[in-house]
Amino acid sequence: MRTIFALLGLLTPPLLGCAPVPSNEPVPFPGSEPPVQSHAAGYTLETPIEVIAANPRAEAVINKHIPKLLTNPMYESFKGMSLKTLAMYSRGQLSDEKLALVKADLGALPPDSK
Repeated sequence: MRTIFALLGLLTPPLLGCAPVPSNEPVPFPGSEPPVQSHAAGYTLETPIEVIAANPRAEAVINKHIPKLLTNPMYESFKGMSLKTLAMYSRGQLSDEKLALVKADLGALPPDSK
């Protein structure tokens, strides 16, 4: 009987490296890593809201054109989104005109404030 199992063991291909080792560590969803914001690039409508809000001058731009956005009770759920993405879910509250004003003011920020 041992020889049969030994022969079967020789005939089956090794399974090393075929399956990942189970882990309790969370695996990030591809693309969910926060983007690295280059200070030289400035802020755009694609910059995550939390990155913009981290700068007092950029935060003032958001508060000027979109009051109550940063104090919204749902802020934690959308802070990683960009303004452009959030506009798709805003049911018209973030209009193209409003986004254009934010974009212009963010673009006008001096380089040392970014």
